Amino acid sequence: MLYGLVALLGKRSAGVLLICAALFLGAARMTSALIRPKIETRYGVQISGTIRGEPLLQEDKDRLVCRLTGVRIDDEPLNADIRLYLREGASSLQGVQAGQNVRVRGMLWEPDVAKNPGEFDFAAFLWKNGMAAYATAKVSDAEISSGSSGLSAFLCKARERVASRIDSLFARNSGIVKALILGTREDLSDEISEDFSRAGIAHLLAISGLHVSLIAMLANWILHFFLSRRISFWITLLLVVFYGILSGLRASVLRAILMFAVLGGGALLGRPSDAPTRIASAFLILLVANPLYLTDAGFVLSFSASAGLIFLSPPMERLLCLPEISQKRFFGRCLHRALSMISATMCAQLATLPSLILYFGEIPLLSFATNLLAVPLTMFALFLAVPALFIPFLGVPIAWIVDLLLDGLVRLSGLGANLPFSALRLMQFPALLAAIFVGLIFAVSDLSRISRKTREWMLLGLPLLACIAALLGKASVSGLTISFLEAGNADAAVLCAQGETYLIDAGLEQTPAASFLESRNLQPNAIFLSHPDEDHAGGLLQVLQTAPPQCIYVPVGWYTHMEEDGLVRQAFAQAEEMGIPIVELSQGDRVQLSAKVTATVLYPSRDTQAANSNALSMLLLVEYGEGAALFTGDLSIAQEPESLPDVDVLKIAHHGSNTSTSFRLIEETSPSVAVISCGENSYGHPSEEVIDRLEDFGAQIWRTDRSGAVTVRIFQNGWVHASGFCVGEE
Repeated sequence: MLYGLVALLGKRSAGVLLICAALFLGAARMTSALIRPKIETRYGVQISGTIRGEPLLQEDKDRLVCRLTGVRIDDEPLNADIRLYLREGASSLQGVQAGQNVRVRGMLWEPDVAKNPGEFDFAAFLWKNGMAAYATAKVSDAEISSGSSGLSAFLCKARERVASRIDSLFARNSGIVKALILGTREDLSDEISEDFSRAGIAHLLAISGLHVSLIAMLANWILHFFLSRRISFWITLLLVVFYGILSGLRASVLRAILMFAVLGGGALLGRPSDAPTRIASAFLILLVANPLYLTDAGFVLSFSASAGLIFLSPPMERLLCLPEISQKRFFGRCLHRALSMISATMCAQLATLPSLILYFGEIPLLSFATNLLAVPLTMFALFLAVPALFIPFLGVPIAWIVDLLLDGLVRLSGLGANLPFSALRLMQFPALLAAIFVGLIFAVSDLSRISRKTREWMLLGLPLLACIAALLGKASVSGLTISFLEAGNADAAVLCAQGETYLIDAGLEQTPAASFLESRNLQPNAIFLSHPDEDHAGGLLQVLQTAPPQCIYVPVGWYTHMEEDGLVRQAFAQAEEMGIPIVELSQGDRVQLSAKVTATVLYPSRDTQAANSNALSMLLLVEYGEGAALFTGDLSIAQEPESLPDVDVLKIAHHGSNTSTSFRLIEETSPSVAVISCGENSYGHPSEEVIDRLEDFGAQIWRTDRSGAVTVRIFQNGWVHASGFCVGEE
């Protein structure tokens, strides 16, 4: 099999076959790669290990962050690296370097996994980078050896020297130069990062194939004057590998290095490779080495852009008539180069559209224009900045030119970011359309057997498909979907009714509702707040800052029980400043959520005299066709109405407290699905009594503390489907 695969490398279809092989081998390894070692949280343990990589001193947080390898916990070896946070007095650790040994007494923590869509998965982030847990300790409890040795220490010292040289040469734009050459973004201001992102040129601030290719081209061009082609290639390869290690060996850098190695190695061996083979080889090697690269945005975007350049450039150039233009005289050659740059930019932009929508939820509308100017500026600045660092007598004058170029780049990013409609926020790219998009890229490439003329015009289908996906993003959301978010011992649910979005309760101050809405690019039509307690309304302020609603609905009598100077009062003041109407609802009031979905208030009435805020909880019935869901807030048994409707989904009141959700309520509502929003607590929520009541009735019980976010889909015929966000849990 291996011999056959090698034999195929010389054929035109080898690239596609290698991509298929990469997917197969990657899938075979994915299962084992996903199995993260189970490390339980432990307190007061002795932790020892060696610092790997450059430590990060976060002065604003008074902590040092580093990676430990060769870890031992209470003198027992740990078969994984960990991340260590040293706090309280971190400023005294400025001289700490890679290769130093650390011994500390602290706490070992199992990292949190994401329990909601759109939430940062810290456990997955650490494991993708080779770390299985993290530890925290005080600086005063740490012993750090004075000496350091090894390759890691050498690289860190080299980075420090380069960074120091950058600081001395590039006064105004040292942060940008460090990002371009070293891949470090700590010195970049938030304003510059945001402007580059909104202008669609943030990729220029990350070490990528563009940077590696430029350095390889520069080194190879200089060396070929003095050395043979073979020796020049090996020295250049060593240089780019060293540069890759120096900059952190990101996925995009590894891709560029591997493609360069395949290109040069094949040529030296008399087996020149085509571009599809090079990208497929890099894809195969990286996925076999680490299948979790498939979850890395840099990996996906890098390969998407490269695939666009490889597969879309030939038909795009023919569509722009570049072969005919190139045969003309001086003006034709200049026009050819300009159009070639336009073609390359268009191809890379088109191929990355699904990935941009998937990871960032938006398309920078001006990115095509800004990249046409920004890429040459960046390449020229990088081309000058690298020799300026290593040629002392040319450093200052060259740095002056580089600063001028980067000043222009900053102004360009600011202009692109601040223009109206600079970015279009979209719903997630539908999976089927993404698959069609990828298939269409291969269909229009020269690998396809479709006629050349047809393929050239099929290129127009790519932006058209992206527009259709953007338009269908909201239109494709049909029916009624309720996402009960894992908000700890708090309540927050997002209701999507035929493309319209509503929030029912907002959770605590740091609410998952904000990240959920932002990740899905949802703008709530309104927020229903059951009562003024902070575990239901405390996250309102963050939602107002992230995705402000058009209206806020509260139960009648709300202001009687709202704290005078609490977080909820602050949020309401903010809402009033923003001009968002706040509407009180009472028994019998009905809100039309969409064409076929309604919300009816069953409690409280205008005559209700609530002794506390829980007794004020809004009882909200949401109906769609023959299906219905009942939201109960923290309503106690004493306040339950005498007559209750039959429902399919019941949100259990007060996190499953035994003072709520009577057997009568369960019997009258007869839910097929019961959802309990709860987290770690000292109150005993949910109570065994409530669980027993639900089990006796035969309801399907879902708990957010075990399943993460619970998504319930209600169909018009009353059929209900529920699922948990956390894999393998219920």
